[in-house]
Amino acid sequence: MFTNAAIDIAKRQNHDPILAYVYNQDTQVVFLEYEHLLESVFTAKSIKPGDTFIMMEKQTFIQMLNEIGFLIHPKKPTPEEEKKQKEAREAKVANKQLTPDQEALLAEKQDGFAEAEVAACIQMVGTFDSDCLDYYNFLECIVRVVKARPYTEEEEKEIPDFQLKVDRICS
Repeated sequence: MFTNAAIDIAKRQNHDPILAYVYNQDTQVVFLEYEHLLESVFTAKSIKPGDTFIMMEKQTFIQMLNEIGFLIHPKKPTPEEEKKQKEAREAKVANKQLTPDQEALLAEKQDGFAEAEVAACIQMVGTFDSDCLDYYNFLECIVRVVKARPYTEEEEKEIPDFQLKVDRICS
């Protein structure tokens, strides 16, 4: 029974490296520190279909991330910026010489981490119902989303401070 890679956590970690973070000692300490808060949020946002256990719908999880401001929605360009982008695209299609500003405008990529990216990130996590999460899947989704989200330089500077706080709590 334990030779099955889908059951043994150590073997599952070989196929899915994010699980190594889920079962990491530091992650477990953070989950333990915020256990009451995490359980409360999960219980409040969950449903209990029939005579089963409580489950959180994945869409509810994504909406919760949006409510707390964790998602990154691409910036909507101003009408002037839209006009410049349109001119740059038209010039490129017409094989005209592009100015450096137009080339930069076309090469600019909008960083975003919205609902679709979160849904793709947590797609493989689920209970018997693939659109729902039990508590442990809820915790796994938190780790997956935190690892997948792109962070700004300012946010990355704050991460070591947060890690220091967690380290102080643990010691």
